[in-house]
Amino acid sequence: MGTTLTPDSWEGAALLLAAAAGLGFAATAAHDARALRRARRAPRQRPPRPAHAARPAARHRGPVVR
Repeated sequence: MGTTLTPDSWEGAALLLAAAAGLGFAATAAHDARALRRARRAPRQRPPRPAHAARPAARHRGPVVR
C-alpha cells in the first residue's frame, strides 16, 4: 500500500483535529457549567455529627496551683 500523504490529506487531518478539539472543548464547558449549576442549587447541609465515643472525652481542668 504505497500511499503518500498529499497536501489534501494533511488539510483533511488538520480539519478533523480542529473539529475534535473544538467539540471536546464545548463538551467540557457544557459539563462544567452543568456541574456548577447543580452545586449552586444544592441545599447547604451541615456536616454530619461524629458518632458518640464509647468513653466521653476528658475535660481540660487547667493547671493545679498549690
